[in-house]
Amino acid sequence: MKKRMAALTLAAVMAVSLTACGSGGKEGGSGDSVKLNVTTTFAGEDGNAQNFKNAVAAWEKETGNTVEDASATSDETFKTRVLTDFETGSEPDVLFFFNGADANNFIEAGKVVSIDEIRGEYPDYAANMNDDLITASLVDGKKYAVPVNGFWEAMFVNTEVLDAAGGSMPTVYNAANERAVSKFLDRKIAYLEIPEIIEASMEAHKVTANPTVEQILETEQAVYEFIESRW
Repeated sequence: MKKRMAALTLAAVMAVSLTACGSGGKEGGSGDSVKLNVTTTFAGEDGNAQNFKNAVAAWEKETGNTVEDASATSDETFKTRVLTDFETGSEPDVLFFFNGADANNFIEAGKVVSIDEIRGEYPDYAANMNDDLITASLVDGKKYAVPVNGFWEAMFVNTEVLDAAGGSMPTVYNAANERAVSKFLDRKIAYLEIPEIIEASMEAHKVTANPTVEQILETEQAVYEFIESRW
């Protein structure tokens, strides 16, 4: 279908976190232009809003296709609207959405396209990404979205505090930081919650003075479970 190919083309051009879907818009024959319904969070004060508009305009000019943009600010209202659209069969053709459990219903219903499927038509899609760092869906183990933003962080560690605590505490700090940053990148927590999670994990931990390798691994797992139970 021409419309499906157009959706995949737009997905490849954007090179940001998206999912190509399969409904809405106007069907076109082999020589007709196509209109795609697109929903993103690139709206309002989002720093990428103008970049998104520029990319869409360039794609429309190059292909002769058009984009019906229904982008809105990322919040619970936006999330609810998208979920409702999928439930009623009025989902967009291309969707920029939250990764993780929020997308499970789309995937279970077979309404979204995996990265591998896009690469079947466009082998170079997301070629600049490290596939090992792209989160796979818990539904089927496939990967559907690439990161929309990159974050470069400088980690400053109070070595005196960690040396004083000693034992298993550095493991707690590292595990908590790793899981907190992962949750932030998956849009499950706010940026300022990262230090809150690290602090709570360290306060909840009872230090083991000279941990064995097995105890270090157990400590790491305990930190992960502690965080998942609260955030």
